[in-house]
Amino acid sequence: MGQYRLDTRLKISRATRAGSGGRLLLAALVHDETTGGEYNGRHEGPTLRICEQAVTDKRPLDLSAARLAWAVFAGALLVRLACYHAFAGDFFLKYPALAALYLSGQGEATRPFTASPLYLFYWIAVGKLLGGSIIGGRLLQLVVGAANCALIAVLGRRLFDTRAGLLAGIAAALYLPFIVHDGTFVSATLVTFANLSALWLLARYRQGQRIGLAAGGLLLGLSACARPNALLLAPFFGLWALRRPRTGSLADTESETGRRRPWPAIIFTLTVLVPPALVTARNYRVAHDFVPVMSDGGIVFYLGNNEMDTGFMYCWPRYEDLFRTLPGEVDPTHRVAHEIAERETGRSLRPSQSSAFWMAQGLRFMREQPRQYLWLVARKLAYTWTGYEAHDVASAFDSQDALARRPWFLRFAPVGALGLTGAFWFRRRLWELLPLYGILLAYTLTGAWFTVVARYRIPMIPALLWFGAGLVAVLLEAIRKREFRRLIAPLAGAACLFAAMSYRNYPMQALDAQYRIEREHLAPAEGALRAGRFKRAELHLRQTIAARATFMTVCRAYGLLAVVYEGLGNEPRAQEYRAIGRARAVSRGHTDLLLPPPQLAGDPVFEQWQEGVAHYRAGHPAQARRAFTRLCHMVPNLAPAHHCLGVALIAEGRTQINPQQPGFQHGLSLALEAAKARE
Repeated sequence: MGQYRLDTRLKISRATRAGSGGRLLLAALVHDETTGGEYNGRHEGPTLRICEQAVTDKRPLDLSAARLAWAVFAGALLVRLACYHAFAGDFFLKYPALAALYLSGQGEATRPFTASPLYLFYWIAVGKLLGGSIIGGRLLQLVVGAANCALIAVLGRRLFDTRAGLLAGIAAALYLPFIVHDGTFVSATLVTFANLSALWLLARYRQGQRIGLAAGGLLLGLSACARPNALLLAPFFGLWALRRPRTGSLADTESETGRRRPWPAIIFTLTVLVPPALVTARNYRVAHDFVPVMSDGGIVFYLGNNEMDTGFMYCWPRYEDLFRTLPGEVDPTHRVAHEIAERETGRSLRPSQSSAFWMAQGLRFMREQPRQYLWLVARKLAYTWTGYEAHDVASAFDSQDALARRPWFLRFAPVGALGLTGAFWFRRRLWELLPLYGILLAYTLTGAWFTVVARYRIPMIPALLWFGAGLVAVLLEAIRKREFRRLIAPLAGAACLFAAMSYRNYPMQALDAQYRIEREHLAPAEGALRAGRFKRAELHLRQTIAARATFMTVCRAYGLLAVVYEGLGNEPRAQEYRAIGRARAVSRGHTDLLLPPPQLAGDPVFEQWQEGVAHYRAGHPAQARRAFTRLCHMVPNLAPAHHCLGVALIAEGRTQINPQQPGFQHGLSLALEAAKARE
C-alpha cells in the first residue's frame, strides 16, 4: 500500500513540473491520504484513481495558458509589424481629426456623439499621452490586435482544448481582415478586444473568481459604447456565466438551501449598462437631449433599409451632395441628414428627433413594401455570409489589396465555412458554448437589421475561428485514429459552404474595380489637377476610361476630364465631357427620356438602361418600369436613372405613388418637369 502511494505520488510530482494541473492532482491525493482512506493493491480511493489516470494519460499537446498567450501574441505582433508598409498610405483620419477637435472644445465636444465614443476616446488618449502621433496610435492598435489573437488562443484552449486554442490563435494571427482592420483607423479592433476580454473574465468567474462577473460586464458595456449592438451579447454571456457548470456549482449563485440568488444576475446587468448610461448622461448634459450612445442610429437604419437598397454596403437614395463639406468638417453625412429632416418637417429638430425622422422613413419602407423588404433582408443575410470583404473605407481596401497576393493569409470563405460546419458539429454542446452561438446570432441579426459592411462582422470572427479550430482538432484526431469515415460529412459540408461563400456578383466586382481604378488612376488624376498639371491628369483619366471600369467610375472620369479641358481653356470639349459625366444624353424621339451616353457601352448598367428605353419606346411602360427599377438598384445614387424610372411611372399611370417617398422623389420631380415642358 505504501509503495503504491509512493509510486503514484512520484508520477504526480513529475506532473507538477508541467503546470498547475499536476499540482492540483497532488493536492487532491494528499487530501485523500490525510482523511484516512484505505488503499491496497485491490482497492484504491476514487481521487487516487482519477489522479493516476490523469497523470498516465498521454496528451498530444499541453501548453500552459500563459505560454500559449505569449507565443501567439509575439507571432501575431511580428506579422502585423511586417505588414506595416501596407498601412503607410492610410488617409482615413476621421477619428484622429475628431479627437483633435474634441480636445480643442469643438466638434463632438459640443454635441451628442455621432461617432463611436470608445474609439474617439482612444484617440483622445493618444493625443494626450502620445502627442497625437498617428504612427504611435497605429502601433498601439496593432498591439491591441495581437492581444486579440492571444485572447482567442487562450479562450479556445478553455472552451475546447490546447490544440484547438493554438490553431485558433495561429488562424487569428494570419487572418487578413484582422490585420487590415488592426492597421486602419476604425473601431473594429477595440470592439473585438472588449468582447474577448469580457468573455475571458466571465470564464474566470465560472471558475470561482467573483470579480470577473462585474469586470466582464463593464467591458461588455464598453464595447457597447463603440457599437451598441454588443448589448445583444449580454443575455448569452450572462446566462453562460451564471449557469451551473456540469463539473460543479458556483458558490455565489446558489444559496445553502439550493435556491438561486438573484444578485449575480443583477450585478452583471447593471455593470453592462453602466458605460452606455454614462455616455447617455453626457449627451444629455451637452445637448439637453436623450441620445443613447450615438445620434446616428436612425440614419444608419435608413441607409440600410430603403427602396433603392441592394443589401450591399450603404445606400443613400437622396440627391443632396454628401461631399459638400464645410471648412474643418470631417464627415458631412450627419449634418446633411439633419438639414434634410428639418427641411422636410418644416421645423427645427434636436438630434434625437432627426434620428427618429430617419428611423420612421426606414420603418415606412418596411410597412409599405413588405415583399421588397423581406427580399432585402434575404440579400443582406446572404451578403453577411459571403467571402467578400465589403469595405466602406477606401484605405482598408487599399491595405487589403496590398497584402492580398500573400497566399498564407486567411480569408473569410475558408474561416466561415469551417466555422459554420463546426457550429453544427458541436451543437450538442450548446450550453457549454453558448457565447459562441450568441456571437454568431447577434452579428448576423445586426447585418440583416442595418447593413452589411466588412468591419461590422469582424467581432463575429473569433467564434468562427473557435468552432473551426475545434472541428479541425477533431478531424486531426480522427485521422490519427484512422477513422476516415468521420471525415466525409464535415469536409463535404465545409466544401459546399466554401463554394457558396466564394461567389462574386456584379456589385462585388464593381466595387473591386471602382476601388482599384480610384487608387491607380483617379486619385493620381485628382492630385495632378490640384497641382495644375492638366496633361498628366488627362493621361490618368484616359487610362481610367481605357481600363473599362464600371459605369459610375467612368462617369466620374469623364466629369474630371471636363474639369481638365476647362482648365486648358477648351470650353466646347469641357461641355461635351461634362454631359457624358452626368450621364444625361437626351433621346431625340422622347425629349423627356434620358439615355446613357454611348461612350459608356459595355457595362451591365448601360445594357439595363438600354433595355428600359427599348421597352418604353415599344409602348410597354410596365416592363420599362421594372427595367428602370433594376437599374436604380444597380446604381442607387445616379439621379438620371431615377429620372427614367419617374418617366416610366407616369407613363404607366402610377400617380398614386407619393412624390415625397424617398428614392422616387427626385426622379418623379424631374419627370413631371419634363412632361410639363413637353405639353
